[in-house]
Amino acid sequence: MVSADVLVTAERLQVVRDVQVVAMALLVADCVTLLTEEIELIWKSKWTVTKILYLLSRYSPFIDTPLNLVYYLTPGITPHACTVTYTVATWSTAWGMALSELVLLVRTYAIYSRSRKVLIFLGVLWLLWVGANIPIIHIFTKSLRYGDPPTPGLPGCYATAESPIVFASFATLTLFEILIVIMTVRKGYLHFQQGTSRSQLAYVLYRDGVLFFIALLACSLGNVILLVSAPPQYLDLLDTLTRVIHSLICCRILLNIRNAGRGDTVPTLSDGGTTIAFRRPSTTVDYSTADSSTLANSDRGAARDEESQAIELSQLSSPSSTLIR
Repeated sequence: MVSADVLVTAERLQVVRDVQVVAMALLVADCVTLLTEEIELIWKSKWTVTKILYLLSRYSPFIDTPLNLVYYLTPGITPHACTVTYTVATWSTAWGMALSELVLLVRTYAIYSRSRKVLIFLGVLWLLWVGANIPIIHIFTKSLRYGDPPTPGLPGCYATAESPIVFASFATLTLFEILIVIMTVRKGYLHFQQGTSRSQLAYVLYRDGVLFFIALLACSLGNVILLVSAPPQYLDLLDTLTRVIHSLICCRILLNIRNAGRGDTVPTLSDGGTTIAFRRPSTTVDYSTADSSTLANSDRGAARDEESQAIELSQLSSPSSTLIR
């Protein structure tokens, strides 16, 4: 007869498997949903550092996320295959997360008017974080040991030993993202207080930036809490999902920045079936690289033209709706 402890372990591992499948489905769904916009704004653009960061951040999860599915769903997988699969997936996840954090760094550098001091400060912190995580990940992957699953026929790998040092990786990631959130909120507050970012466009950019960063922070903090207080079977409950969400949100940040500078319509009010939207002037502003004076001039120009801008009322069900994608 199977003991209660074995059943509980099997149930917990099944929950982890389900979350892995959800993460993969979310990754594929987001890529399909944004493919048209991505082709227009990224693939057709000239090659820049931002474009390279986007493509790496966007498509690197297709390395580690499927490997995690193999790790958790393959029946009869050998301990050696478990070690190789998990090691490759872990290193891919670590470098992918580092790229996503680099995107957040570039975004923060941009809203601070491309300040050299901010770039050096955040760049040094990022390098220190990456440098500290290399030995952490190495020690963690070398500590992994695998055995037979608690019940026969249970798919996937069953870890019997692993170092808790991985906690340090997620803890330092959480601290880095707390800093990014604080810096973004501070700069947004100063801009609005000084009247340099009162346009609806700037408001949306800062608002979305803060909300996105808080979402990323919540994922990272969730991993820290699980590592500290949850049963060992939940070690990987949120790591793949966190990895995918980091990629998705960082790519959406870059898409929103490029969308903001190409003269599309920005939604300002949605009530029931009616949407009020303002059209921006046709002048294109690259918010990912523009300095503070350019942003200020753009915002003041938008404010002067606001009364004369067209206000479009459209039904959400109408094919001609001007809602931004």
